[in-house]
Amino acid sequence: MPPLATEPGDLIIHKGVSVAGAGYSGFESTELSDSLRALAVTEIAVCGIATEYCVRATAIDAANARFKVTVLRDLIRAVQASAVADVLQDLAAAGIACRDCSDWLQFPGNSLQ
Repeated sequence: MPPLATEPGDLIIHKGVSVAGAGYSGFESTELSDSLRALAVTEIAVCGIATEYCVRATAIDAANARFKVTVLRDLIRAVQASAVADVLQDLAAAGIACRDCSDWLQFPGNSLQ
């Protein structure tokens, strides 16, 4: 798979730049929520590194902002692999779906279809 590349018009959010917070969430001290709402986005998928920190915080903040959230469990990596099961349970308890990427892309409720 080729590396990701940005294109003109792509939304780029810089997180973790505020000295006032931990900077784990893509929603913390950023314009992400407002930007997504301006684009009429209602559903997001979260992936990335530091499952127990950044992925968890972003997913929970997205759910609290009333987005439909799915964590793509085959596209996340943890600092401590032993923490993943507990994090996924916490996310599920918060109403956040956890699916593999291929399942999410084919899921009937997914707006990308």
